[in-house]
Amino acid sequence: MTQLSLVMIVMDAADLLPGFLAHHAGLWDEAVIVDTGSRDATASLAAAAGARVLDRPWQDDFSAARNAGLAEASGTTALLLDADERIAAGDFAAVRAAAGEACAWLQETINYTDQRSHLEWRPVRGRYPAEEQGHSGYFAARRVGLFPLRGDIRFVGRIHESVLPSCEAAGVPVRTLEVPVHHYGYVRTAAVDAGRRELYERLAASKLAEAPGDWGARLEYATALLEGGRPAEAATVLAVLAAGPGGLRPVARGRFLLARLRREEGRSAEAGDLLAAAVADDPTFVFGWVERVRWLAAAERWREAFDALTTARAACGADEALLDREELVALVRTGQLDAARALAARLAAACPGWSEIVALDQRLSRQPSSGGPVEP
Repeated sequence: MTQLSLVMIVMDAADLLPGFLAHHAGLWDEAVIVDTGSRDATASLAAAAGARVLDRPWQDDFSAARNAGLAEASGTTALLLDADERIAAGDFAAVRAAAGEACAWLQETINYTDQRSHLEWRPVRGRYPAEEQGHSGYFAARRVGLFPLRGDIRFVGRIHESVLPSCEAAGVPVRTLEVPVHHYGYVRTAAVDAGRRELYERLAASKLAEAPGDWGARLEYATALLEGGRPAEAATVLAVLAAGPGGLRPVARGRFLLARLRREEGRSAEAGDLLAAAVADDPTFVFGWVERVRWLAAAERWREAFDALTTARAACGADEALLDREELVALVRTGQLDAARALAARLAAACPGWSEIVALDQRLSRQPSSGGPVEP
C-alpha cells in the first residue's frame, strides 16, 4: 500500500506552517519536517500537527537538509513541498494516484509574481482561480516533486537542488504530472524578498566555485546577479556562458540574458546575433522568441517579425499569450487594426488580469477601422 511522505525543510515558518499543514492534511500519510534553525514556534507547531520534526543546523546547502528528511521518512513515496507552496485541493486525488506508480514525476512550479519586469513573467490564465486570486502573473519552473523513497535517490546541488540526476542514474522512469505546485515565495514582504536574493546569490556563487564547468550553475549565478541589480557583473558571467556549446538549455538562456543586456547598452547587432543563436539552440524557448520579435520590431523589420512569430508558434504552441501580445503590438504598429482588434478581444478575455492588454483592447474597441494609429 502506498504511503505518502511529505518531506519539508523549514526555518522561521510559524506564519505559514499552520495554514499549509491544514490545507494538505488529507494528502500525506506522514510528514517529516527538517527545521534548520527556527527562532519562532515553527517546530512546536509542526509537532502539534502530527509531523515528525528533525533539528538540523543550516549548512548553506539545500540538498543536505532535504536529504536528511528523506533519510528519516518511512513511506513508499516522497512528496516535496515548502511552507509557502500549495497543491490545489482538487488535485489531491491525482497526486495520490501518481504516488502509486514507481515513477519520478516532473511538476510545474507556478511562481506567482506581480513584478512584470521579471524576464520570464507570464499572465495568469484562470486555470486555478482560487490559487491565482490577487496575482497578475507568474514565472514557471519544473522539478521532480513526487518520487519513490529509495536510498539511492537523493538531492544534489547546494541550491536549485534536484533529485532528477539520481532518479535517472537509478533507472527510475521520469514522467510528467499535470498537477502544478503553486508557490507564493515571491509575493511576500520586501524583507523576505531581499533575504532570499542575498541567500541565493551567495549559494549560487559557492555552487559555481565548486563546479566552474557547470553551465547550469553559471546561469544560476548570473541570474542571481541580475536579480540583485548587478548587470555588469552578470554580463561578465554570461559572456562565458554565451560562448558555450550550442544546443544546451543553459547556454540558450545565457545568450538570451546577455542579449537583453547588450540591447540595453545599445549594442543592437550583437544582441540580434545572440537572440538568433538562442532560438536556434532551443526553438521551444518562448522568451527567446519574444525578445527576438521585439528586436526585429524595433528595427521595423516587420516581415521578419511576423515570420518569426509563425515559427515560434509552431515550436511553442499556437495558444501562447506572450506571442499573442507581440503579434498584437506588431499589428497595431503596422496599421492592421481590424486584425489587432480581434486579437486584443480574444487575449483580454483569456487574461482578464493583464491590465496592459485590457487597456489596449478598450482603446481599440473605440477606434474606427479607418482611424489613425493606436499607441500599443
